[in-house]
Amino acid sequence: MTRTELFTSEMVGISGADSSRFLHQAALSLLDRDGVVVFLCGDNLFDPDLITKMARKRGADTLSVLSRIRIARLFTLHQLATCAESRLEKLVLKETVRGVMVSGLLPLFSEKRIPEREVDTLLERTLCSLRHLAHSCSLPVLLSLPEDSHLSGRCQKIWERAAMACTRLVRLPVPAER
Repeated sequence: MTRTELFTSEMVGISGADSSRFLHQAALSLLDRDGVVVFLCGDNLFDPDLITKMARKRGADTLSVLSRIRIARLFTLHQLATCAESRLEKLVLKETVRGVMVSGLLPLFSEKRIPEREVDTLLERTLCSLRHLAHSCSLPVLLSLPEDSHLSGRCQKIWERAAMACTRLVRLPVPAER
């Protein structure tokens, strides 16, 4: 995958078992000498070791690569909403951001303790903010979405809303047995 394969000004949903790995590859592909990539991680799946291995295979300086990835570990849907609504745009104005990766949207928004009406409102605001950021700043925003075949109820509804908010949805093939 090259930088030109990731369309700017789009919010793309990446669905499948390897969606987290895809986000790591995309983050690495988007990095250049003066740019940074933002990784919003709500599922604790960001793996610096994986990035390091991928960078080594490409002959890149691993410390330089890791230093240009801005990671936000998010523990609540409120933190993700705040980050998407106000903090991302400030970061884009401050640094040369080449792309935004969002991992863990579904687990954060499917928290059963949060009333459904509040989830709906925050999800809509978050998705609108991410989509606006992609368009207004000409950035690719990639959302990692789990496979939808095993989802039901509230999770299925959240997945569908996220997928519909995306410019397009990329379904990754099922990995072959190893």
